[in-house]
Amino acid sequence: MKSVQKPLHILYLASKSTITPRSFSTSTSAIDSITAPKPTNQTQTQSLTQEEHTKINLLLPRLCLLNHLDTATHLTITALLTNPPLKSLSLSILIHSFTSQPDMARPMSLLTRLRHNPPSHPYLTPITTMFIASYFKKNKPKEALKMFNWLVRPGSPCVLDERVCEVLVNGFCKIGMVLEALKVLRAMLSTNIVPGCGL
Repeated sequence: MKSVQKPLHILYLASKSTITPRSFSTSTSAIDSITAPKPTNQTQTQSLTQEEHTKINLLLPRLCLLNHLDTATHLTITALLTNPPLKSLSLSILIHSFTSQPDMARPMSLLTRLRHNPPSHPYLTPITTMFIASYFKKNKPKEALKMFNWLVRPGSPCVLDERVCEVLVNGFCKIGMVLEALKVLRAMLSTNIVPGCGL
């Protein structure tokens, strides 16, 4: 319980202060070290209050706009370890910031760290879907395909669902990547997902 309470307390202190490029640099290392997920055998987690959700959703955009993406990643993972509804966190700017990077290092780092935290496994497919949709919007189909391959690789804890398949098939078809779209359809059929009317 204390492992969750301490990061949330630091979040409270950090969100009360005004974050600027000059003042933030003095506190980044402290926030990084405390909000970084640490292995734990505890099965109980503390739920976030509405106030804490609000503070996280205010802090994440600031971190992304100031390009403190490592700290934003730590904060996101710490928040997800408390098992909140995914819709309660404003992850859109984080997703946009990550998919705007010249490589896939940050998205894959986030997904890999979530993969190593079993309580976070239910978030993997929805967050991967968000990444894929963002890559298509930025005309980066190769990155979207890499995300799909990561999603369905052997031993993956991710569960393929109709939503991510719809995003993939429609995205590939729009730019003429028919073979890739067929690959997604084959994966759907192999997991007994019936294509919906959106495909």
